Amino acid sequence: METNQKIIKAKNEGNKELVQKLQQGLDKSPENVVQYIRENYPETEEMFQKELNNMYMTFCRKQYDYGPGNIAMGTLLKSDKEINQSLFGIIVRMNDKINRLLNLSTKHNFKAQNEPIEDAFLDIAIYCVMALIVKDKKWSK
Repeated sequence: METNQKIIKAKNEGNKELVQKLQQGLDKSPENVVQYIRENYPETEEMFQKELNNMYMTFCRKQYDYGPGNIAMGTLLKSDKEINQSLFGIIVRMNDKINRLLNLSTKHNFKAQNEPIEDAFLDIAIYCVMALIVKDKKWSK
């Protein structure tokens, strides 16, 4: 039996000691970790890839429509102050989306009238990636 299958079996049996022992000897190279996820959680992995692609396509469409200036807040993002200003703007946008989700969860049982909640989750994920790009000084380059 393959090590990954042994780990799953031990997890299902509640044998934490065996799981830890098997995981210590497991090759955790990126290729093996990805293969492990593909083999053991195929539907999750497929959906994750689909959502990442959806994020990318949404990002591309919005950037095509709006351009990078709204995230750069009218600056060239050359100084730490300009980068921090941009990050603050992204945080405000994320906060708006999070508050929308909180409102929907507490008052409407996650049932939106005008925009699906999935859009808010998608936007938050995209803003997170955009913030990383701004922080690494690669925005609009």
